Amino acid sequence: MHVTIGNEMKERHIVQNLLIILAWFSLNLGVDLQASTPRYISTTPSICYTLIDLKVEKSIVGTSNYCEFKSEKIGSLLTPDLEKIVKLKPTIVFSQKIENDNLDRKLAKLKIKHNRYLFDSYIDLKESIRKIGKDVNSKHYIEILISFLKTEKVLKKKNIKGKYAFAINIKDKNGKLVGMTVAGRKTFFTDVINLTSLKNAISKTSGYIEWDLEKFINSKLNYLFILSHQKRPISDKIRKQLLVLNSNLKIIEVFNEGAHAPSTRTVGFLKELEDKLND
Repeated sequence: MHVTIGNEMKERHIVQNLLIILAWFSLNLGVDLQASTPRYISTTPSICYTLIDLKVEKSIVGTSNYCEFKSEKIGSLLTPDLEKIVKLKPTIVFSQKIENDNLDRKLAKLKIKHNRYLFDSYIDLKESIRKIGKDVNSKHYIEILISFLKTEKVLKKKNIKGKYAFAINIKDKNGKLVGMTVAGRKTFFTDVINLTSLKNAISKTSGYIEWDLEKFINSKLNYLFILSHQKRPISDKIRKQLLVLNSNLKIIEVFNEGAHAPSTRTVGFLKELEDKLND
């Protein structure tokens, strides 16, 4: 009886000592010995860029068809391939918040964790970077947000006067300018430009609106920011037509990926603006 108790005590001491050694390694080597490698799925480019910049790209097992990152493709946020998502056995599926989110309801039924974030405004963007950083246990979000703050400070110091519009689409017919889609109040693009002292020519309407040439002329812009698609500049012909209609106009084309997909890369968009507003 005493021998049995003695053996049990020895075994418990051995186990306790092993746990102490394992805890020491975990603490000193920064290794979580109980945690398995997480498996992340991104359903949008914004999320994908953010996960990569948070240095957790090794955990990305699936991305949307619109992401350049090499991984299994799972469709898109609006048309996901649920069978493929289930096969990938994700720890978390990351998405942007949208109305009528069918994916959220479907993943809930499948008991797959689904984290959603807002990217609609510039404030939403920075808050989502912070939340994603915490959700993936990456402290890199801190240095990323500091970089945002430093660039914001530079933009706010620029004493640039005048009216602007931000065109997300220039419309032409057979090479002839016919109009454009511009960003009104409470949009991601105008949030960013409003970091400067420029004034949005659209002061009352929220969202995105259509301008014909008459509205463009009557706006008497000093600056026209144009979102470049597929990193292609507008044609010289369109540029000349814009300047004929407004000879005082300064045209600034935006190419950065952080403008096309609000994410951690948006700090590059801010720096692009900083450089081009210096010209």
